[in-house]
Parts: sequence; C-alpha cells; structure tokens
Amino acid sequence: MNTEKIVEEIIATGNRKVNIGVRAFGELKYQLGIEAKDLGISLCEYSENILINRKNNGCKELEAAVVALNEEVDRVHVLLNDSIEIHQNEMAQARFEINELKRKVAMQNQQLGLFQNTRLLELFAKAKGKKDEIELPDGQKIQITYNTTKDVLTALIYSFKFKF
Repeated sequence: MNTEKIVEEIIATGNRKVNIGVRAFGELKYQLGIEAKDLGISLCEYSENILINRKNNGCKELEAAVVALNEEVDRVHVLLNDSIEIHQNEMAQARFEINELKRKVAMQNQQLGLFQNTRLLELFAKAKGKKDEIELPDGQKIQITYNTTKDVLTALIYSFKFKF
C-alpha cells in the first residue's frame, strides 16, 4: 500500500478503527490468544496493544541492560586504572630497589677490589700465618696474626705514620 492511499484512508475514517490483515502461523495466533485470555482481553485488543507499543517493546529492558553494561564497563575501567597505578608504583619501587642493589654491589666490588690488589696479595703471601706486633697511633701495641688480606691491610693502616 502506498503512502497516498494510507493518508486518504486516515482522512476518510477519522477516529474510527480500521481492519488490518495479518497473515501469521496458527501457532502464533494460538499463543497470542492464550496471552490475551490471561490478560482478560480479546485477541484483537491484545494484537492492537502489541502494535501500538511496538516501538517501546523491549526498549526499557534494553535501556536497563545498556545502563548496567555501561556501569560494569566503568567499574572495570576503574579497577583496571587502579591495577595499572598499583603496578606502576610497584615497578617504580622495584626499579629503585634494583638501583640501590646495583649501587651496593658496585661499592662492594670496589671494596673487594681493594683486597684483590696485587701488592696486597704479595704481602699477604709473605706474611700468611705469621704474628706481628703493631703500634697504634695512641702508642698502644696490639698483636695481629695475618690470616687474611684484611689483616695485612689493617697492619699497614695502623703502622703508617703520617707527616702532617
């Protein structure tokens, strides 16, 4: 049916109802009849209400579902941002700790390098196991046994006399 004929029919009938022919399977007519009977109205009234509300059918449920979905997306977004922030903070803390450990390792390697000095190792090889007496700056004398390179280094430090 074209638009002109529909407009003419609306003008001709005014506020009176017109018949609309709908071809449907018998099962659909039966189901609609049961639903109409449950509501206490005729199949004609029930079908008319379905057609009148066709634009609203499912819209409220769909709108509610969209709102719920948007709320869930927002909640997940917040959780994701929180997780990212926590992860970034943990990574920054881990980087700081790694840099601290690297600094400590470098310092320990430098200190260890002192004990690996060629001259110190030669002196230790000559003095290993021997006992010695060292005079401290305050005049006190102590006994030392050369068991490690640290013992040799300690003896060198305390027996050296500065000229200042």
